Amino acid sequence: KTSSCAVIGRKDGEPCADDGKGCTIGAQCLSGQCQPGKIERFHAIASPSGAVVQSVAGADNGDVYAVGGSAGDKAASWWISRLQPTSKHLWTLLLTNEVAHAEARAEKVVRKLTNIYVAGTTGTKNAGLNVKVAVIADDGKKASVSWQKSFGKQGVDEGALSLAVRSSGAIATAGWGGTGSSRKMHFIRLTSTGSFIKSRDITAAGGAATDLRFRSDGGLVYIGYSKVGGTPRAVFGQLAADLTPDATVVKYSHPDGLQAYSMAETVDGWMVAATVAAGSKQRAAWLRLDSKGTLLHMRVSQLQGAAWGIVRLDKELWALSGATNPSGGNDNAAIFAVD
Repeated sequence: KTSSCAVIGRKDGEPCADDGKGCTIGAQCLSGQCQPGKIERFHAIASPSGAVVQSVAGADNGDVYAVGGSAGDKAASWWISRLQPTSKHLWTLLLTNEVAHAEARAEKVVRKLTNIYVAGTTGTKNAGLNVKVAVIADDGKKASVSWQKSFGKQGVDEGALSLAVRSSGAIATAGWGGTGSSRKMHFIRLTSTGSFIKSRDITAAGGAATDLRFRSDGGLVYIGYSKVGGTPRAVFGQLAADLTPDATVVKYSHPDGLQAYSMAETVDGWMVAATVAAGSKQRAAWLRLDSKGTLLHMRVSQLQGAAWGIVRLDKELWALSGATNPSGGNDNAAIFAVD
């Protein structure tokens, strides 16, 4: 199997391997693209209804936690796996939903202290879709569920797309509530044992909160998108510890629409992975923000594709994960190195 990496344009022949500027797959930059390189490891999780990986997090010894779901299979609609660097499979936990649903799956995994925290959406018989949070204990050889709980109101669909965890174990989730154009941003605060503290909805006209982080004072910083006339705009906001807004929401626009999906901390603010438009106009984008959300710059890829995740690699180097569709055919998995 082979892969390729698209980066900011550089001079032909400029080395890319470990230069802190672009791709790191040991090739030369050719018109802004790395030459194809070999995938070092590959692992697939099979399901009769198809499985999707939604999030990954680092574990001890270079291992990786991966979470996702199988939309049409209620017995495996939530799964959590631990893989070794060699792609050897150590364990998988399956968490059953009462009802199979296309949006019922694990969406985000975070490792904090000695626990693994997972958030997502679960299908229920009586209350539609609910937010679900699970805490997993892992001894390195096997895993067990410390607790799992769902939260929601009957008659209103709600789901989580991300979660954040404090050093105390306190939890916050970000996601969506409602359907169609009435869908709102939805936030929940929980104690370390999963007891419900409070929730809050913020009008988004069909949007969602997609990622969040705790501030040092217990408040929250979040990103997401709202819609105006059906066109999405990326947003950056802040909430106090009791989930009341305590800063002006900052909005970012693009003529073709803009949705923010994931955030990574910089020395003085945030880098945000985002996607412009959809269909043939869809492009990966990344935004540099200061600590208050002021836009410092926004860049948009020239290739058709999308960016959904971001991680910090070095002081001024980030990796975006997403997809490219350079030929207008099937999507290709992609990783972009940006500075």
